[in-house]
Amino acid sequence: MCMNAQYVNPYVTAGSHVIFWPYTYDGNTFLVMEYTNNSSCHLSGNSIVKFKMMDGSIMRFDGLVSNSETNSAAFQVGYTIIGSSSTTHSVAMPISKEQIEKFKDGVDKISINTLPVVYKRSKWSGRKTFGEDLYSLFQGLKDDFEE
Repeated sequence: MCMNAQYVNPYVTAGSHVIFWPYTYDGNTFLVMEYTNNSSCHLSGNSIVKFKMMDGSIMRFDGLVSNSETNSAAFQVGYTIIGSSSTTHSVAMPISKEQIEKFKDGVDKISINTLPVVYKRSKWSGRKTFGEDLYSLFQGLKDDFEE
């Protein structure tokens, strides 16, 4: 069952957007990340996402980019044409029950290995609720699976 409609967005910055959601397939549980940007940063083929939890522990997730999509648009202002493009990468990373439980207490920092620079985010306003919200989405996924 895919829970695409329910996701958690930890942050949005100029040029980048990241969302996470839970996914199960054939009894395996995954943390899915969708990274969209319109800058020069891109995910590598083997993506690594690190979460520093509120208790100081660090969780690392590895996954392969399963989908990449590029969108382009342009509009005209007077005699000038302004173009824009964005790339969306999707990554599914296996997650254990123990790792899901750690999200209960919140996330202090997120690090995503984008190229050419590592993309980091800490001290955003919703960092405590981000972990709690993601945890509750996994709990809802568990309930749907057990029916």
